[in-house]
Amino acid sequence: MNRCYGRLFLSPLLILAGCQTTRNDGTTDANPYQLAGTTWLLIQQGPASEAGRLADVPPYAYTMALSKDGSARFKFDCNLGTGRWKSSPAGPDGKLSFGTIAVSTKLCPAGSIGEQLSGAMHGQIAFSIYDGRLTIQTHDPDRLYVWDSVD
Repeated sequence: MNRCYGRLFLSPLLILAGCQTTRNDGTTDANPYQLAGTTWLLIQQGPASEAGRLADVPPYAYTMALSKDGSARFKFDCNLGTGRWKSSPAGPDGKLSFGTIAVSTKLCPAGSIGEQLSGAMHGQIAFSIYDGRLTIQTHDPDRLYVWDSVD
């Protein structure tokens, strides 16, 4: 008789455990905001205090690729960068953490934000994903960077 109660107790748990679907890219129904394996194109940037009036940036001048193995590749206008990344928690809002980013040192044209952007992408920074756009808010300086998914 004890065995029967054990089976009745475990049955709902087994059914609930099977409800979460895992996809090939590592996302689940509970976590559709996977950043690993994604590539982003910077489309707007500006002071966080002016969130409604961000400036557009030149097309394809700034990109960010976040690999599944934790490596990150950047295009900062005329310079390239590489480093490591991780995020927490996995959801529409969270923290992105970047390690040291090695950046080439070409002299970019006037008006480039490459040096500013590469300097801001360090440590732990806030992010959100809505409508296929990744918004990153840096603290030093307090700026917003809006990225479109390339994938």
